[in-house]
Amino acid sequence: MSWRVTFTDLERSFEVPDNANLREACLREQIPLYRSLARVTNCGGRARCGTCRVTVESGADQLSDPTPPERARKGDDERPCRLACQANVRGDVEVRRGW
Repeated sequence: MSWRVTFTDLERSFEVPDNANLREACLREQIPLYRSLARVTNCGGRARCGTCRVTVESGADQLSDPTPPERARKGDDERPCRLACQANVRGDVEVRRGW
């Protein structure tokens, strides 16, 4: 089973297997998640820096539940954002890069 991830800001879609990690899928598909120095100084997917943030435009319920480190990093922010490193894809989603 596979799902479609669409980056609306890039007008680009790709397929991922069920439960694929969004950050890893983006890196594999050469989707530029990181800006400037974050390309080399990001935390490598450990939810410590927040630089892989994406805004979920549709399909938020098709992503895994936020992890405790992700919830702690988000704080009181009510925007529909996720850290790509902490989100596993379980259905079709549309996102845009958080920067």
